[in-house]
Amino acid sequence: MSGGGSSGTTYQQSQSESGPPSFLQPYLKQGIWDLAYQYQTHPNAPAYYSGETVAPLSTQSQQAIDAAGNLVSNNPVLPTAISSLNKFGSGAYVDPTTNPDYLKALAASHQPYIDQFNNQILPGVQSGFEGAGRYGSGANQNATQQALKTLGTTISNADAQAGSQYYQNALGQQLQANGMASGLNSSLQQNVAALGAAGQTVDQQRQAQDAAAQAAYNYNQNAQMNYISQYLAMLNGGYPGGTNSGSGSAFSSQSSNGGLFGNIMGGVGLGLQGATLIM
Repeated sequence: MSGGGSSGTTYQQSQSESGPPSFLQPYLKQGIWDLAYQYQTHPNAPAYYSGETVAPLSTQSQQAIDAAGNLVSNNPVLPTAISSLNKFGSGAYVDPTTNPDYLKALAASHQPYIDQFNNQILPGVQSGFEGAGRYGSGANQNATQQALKTLGTTISNADAQAGSQYYQNALGQQLQANGMASGLNSSLQQNVAALGAAGQTVDQQRQAQDAAAQAAYNYNQNAQMNYISQYLAMLNGGYPGGTNSGSGSAFSSQSSNGGLFGNIMGGVGLGLQGATLIM
């Protein structure tokens, strides 16, 4: 086939890649090698902290717990207070004569009246009747009985008054004692609470020491790995976008002939160029 015209060929190739800058790559590679070395030399995960994780109760706290338990099960104040209140409710203190000391006190209080009767009243009655010549008469006997009755009434009235005063005093003292029992019990509880508060301070300090020891252990177990990881992260963080580099290529062929062959070759050339660019 013959024909006139001119033809030309152009060839171009392209290639691209992305990554960190080239001057950072040696440092990143070294960091990765360091991590790999740490893993290879320590293939097993760090063991769990073997030290104390929960602090035991301090001596003060344990004493407070024991004291509180003893107050609940063996309170030295409440049983006595409850017993006395039960006696009040049952009327055990209504009759003061059940107190032997009170009976002795009553006997002692009778003696002045008896002495007055024997030394003054009765001799006076007898002397009067004897002076009248009527000693031993019925009237004399009646007067003596009346004097004895008066003595008995005087003693009875004195006993009643003494019994009333005794009862009122005993009642007031007992109620006062019961009121003091509650305050004493509160004081015992406050002592336990104060001891418990002191124990909590010691417990918190001991627990803080355990927490600090655990934190130091965890830090030391992972210090080297964390240090290298932070180093790598800081390198990447300085250039988060990385760099792009590459080259491109394309092929084309043109002919001035307007024949079918020229058109076909031109189309093939364009197709190759498009395929190369897509790749």
